[in-house]
Amino acid sequence: MRIGWFLAGIAAFSLTAPAQLQDTVSSSTMSNRGTIQGSMGFSGRGFMGPPVTGAPYSAQRVFERVQVAADGTRFTQSSQQETIYRDSQGRVRSERPVMGPNAAPAAPVVVEIQDPIAAFSYTLDTQNKVAHRVVLQTPESRPGAAPNRVGGGVTAPPTTTVVRSGVLISGVLTATIAAPPASAVSIPHPEIKEEDLGTQVIEGVAAEGHRNTQTWPTGSVGNDRPFQVVSETWFSPDIKEVVLSKTSDPRSGENTTKLINISRNEPSADLFMPPADYQVVDETGPFQIHWTAARQ
Repeated sequence: MRIGWFLAGIAAFSLTAPAQLQDTVSSSTMSNRGTIQGSMGFSGRGFMGPPVTGAPYSAQRVFERVQVAADGTRFTQSSQQETIYRDSQGRVRSERPVMGPNAAPAAPVVVEIQDPIAAFSYTLDTQNKVAHRVVLQTPESRPGAAPNRVGGGVTAPPTTTVVRSGVLISGVLTATIAAPPASAVSIPHPEIKEEDLGTQVIEGVAAEGHRNTQTWPTGSVGNDRPFQVVSETWFSPDIKEVVLSKTSDPRSGENTTKLINISRNEPSADLFMPPADYQVVDETGPFQIHWTAARQ
């Protein structure tokens, strides 16, 4: 159960991230001519699961972090990470700044479209009007889908996947599972309490709440006294999406991710295909998007 909750916490965090953030590398430089030049690198991979159908919506996803200093001073950072659209067929579009939530005001956005019906994903280069198209594979069709045997006699898949709005994005397995040595020192585990928080309306949609409280005993992670990590997740059955998640941890502060300005109207079909004046380029491997913006 404890391992399950740890993995669930990783998945919950991943759900708040942009669609291909784990496959993206960004860089930028400033010139003496008053411009900023940058590039984004993409893996050129895409995997899909069953689409989330019959629950269209659009919204902005925002992130807030609050850290409290020893003297009680609160430091709050807020940023809009992305705008999201999903139609009744399960197609998803996200728009986000190319350099993340703290990008320069003039920096362009990167647009990503996941179309599980046509089995394509598109990354739109809005400056150069290029649509980078990648074939979406099902988990069963991707190379190396058979389980691997790893340490301790435990079977694990060769890759990890994250479900986001009905689309699976591949991630590389970075750890193996091994049985601990018999001589390993026993480390205290947290006590876990789960609570049903009922239902409330958030941004105009009904959401069901769940709270997970971990109480870490003294010495478990170098702490000289017990402390708690409290996580709340509010899921809306209406739009089949997490609309609010909050985590309070004395080590990292208070982190909140939420959807705002939620609309349940059907998004325009034009949002889920490249514009007519874009060049469509089929990608089978890593690719880059180069951009330029005026300094402000």
